[in-house]
Amino acid sequence: MNRSMEERYVISSQIQTLSKKQLFYGDDLSLKREVMLYTINNLNNDNYNEYIRKFKKASAFVHAGFQHILDTSIEDHSIFIVLEHKSGKPLLQYLKNQDWVFNRIITMISDLGVSMLDGMEEQITGFSVAADNLWLSEDDRLSFINFWEDGEPQFTGPLGLCSLIIQLSTGSTQIPDPFKALDSYLLQIDQLPASPEQKSVLIKLVRRAYHGQASLSSLVIGLQGLLHIKPQTEDLFSTTEPIPAAVPLTRAPIQPKPPATYNIEIVPPEDDDEDEDFDDTRVPFYKRKTFAVIGVILVIFVIWMIWPALHSSNKPSKVEPTPSIPATIAPTATVTPEPTPTEDNSVVEPGEEIVIPNLIGLTLEEADKVLIHLRLHYDFHKEVNKETPIGIIYKQDIPPETKAAQGDRVVFWISR
Repeated sequence: MNRSMEERYVISSQIQTLSKKQLFYGDDLSLKREVMLYTINNLNNDNYNEYIRKFKKASAFVHAGFQHILDTSIEDHSIFIVLEHKSGKPLLQYLKNQDWVFNRIITMISDLGVSMLDGMEEQITGFSVAADNLWLSEDDRLSFINFWEDGEPQFTGPLGLCSLIIQLSTGSTQIPDPFKALDSYLLQIDQLPASPEQKSVLIKLVRRAYHGQASLSSLVIGLQGLLHIKPQTEDLFSTTEPIPAAVPLTRAPIQPKPPATYNIEIVPPEDDDEDEDFDDTRVPFYKRKTFAVIGVILVIFVIWMIWPALHSSNKPSKVEPTPSIPATIAPTATVTPEPTPTEDNSVVEPGEEIVIPNLIGLTLEEADKVLIHLRLHYDFHKEVNKETPIGIIYKQDIPPETKAAQGDRVVFWISR
């Protein structure tokens, strides 16, 4: 560190030490403010120039999910970095001293995933998502400390994000190996105080990430959806209130009805040349019921007769040229519908730039939610694929993580 930096910044206390890196609380004597000081020593000579290039690019990136770099000093394969002071502590110090409830974990991780997506747009990727590289503020916001160094593959991207979920769920300071003892960690997730629906969806998301079947964007969308899952309504018969004893039914004795009496009125015949006036009150009940049944049958018969005509009138008819008109009339071409229409076939103006998600391994319903959220159109085809379960997407025309614009169209294939 050069002399001017030594005179301006003073270390007050140590926060965290990890291998070649150290994090301190300090003071900026020039501006009279508290800062955090981050030092990295003994950088590797083989990739020193590439390391410095990535660091300079990252230092220009300003985002709430990443520690803000205020000042730097680079010399003798060492870096002295001045970071903005934030309330809170390194996440590693909170792991075993906090109550990590389900909604808190999912909210923190989904917000962190959004920060990673924002960094991806500026080509800030590949950094570690481990707890020792995260700072937890007093308002439960996570931010990355070092975001210019490449982390180990199992601790970065969607896989690293899911490993962090397991860490917070279990309170472990060690990130689980992605290929060992996954089921035992998932069993601990299943013990979290959450609804069965939420835990089931979370376990599926973690499994897909560990098997490389979930992109960062699809994982973040899935985590955000977890907060809106409502538990199913409890069974009405599971109430703890005592069920009242059955009350015996009592029926009043049935009294025999007196025989019906009918007054028959004899009407003398009228002349043939006069119109007969029909009085409905003189028709016996069983005849009126017969007339009603016959009327209903007639109505049903009429509807049955005219139904084919009404149904066929809704179909588009082919326009034939009329021979009596001298001018030549071209027949109207019938439009064949697309075999795989999307929900919205309207023309959309290109929107903001987004990243194409990884749809492989999703169902049609899951892919639909992801693409609608990103404002992308899509077409799909169903083809036989013996290597993929029925109903699962196994191929897409645009590779994942490819940049595109809102309104673009993605085509994918579903196994049948």
